[in-house]
Amino acid sequence: FSNHLFVADFHDYTDSYAISLSGAKELLELQSPVSYVADNLLAVASASKKLNAFISQPKLFQQLSQGESTTFDSLL
Repeated sequence: FSNHLFVADFHDYTDSYAISLSGAKELLELQSPVSYVADNLLAVASASKKLNAFISQPKLFQQLSQGESTTFDSLL
């Protein structure tokens, strides 16, 4: 893919994401009935290979709840 894009497995902190229509349909099927909070749903779907999920390194986005610095360098 690229030097900064890696296949995701089970992970925490869904800071941002993009999704295809087929991926959205797969998530909807996994949530019928509603069983997961959003972060866990994406982690389960990627770990079970129901979605082709990727992570970027370094991070493009970060939540303050991740306990790291409140000052961020922009990568964009």
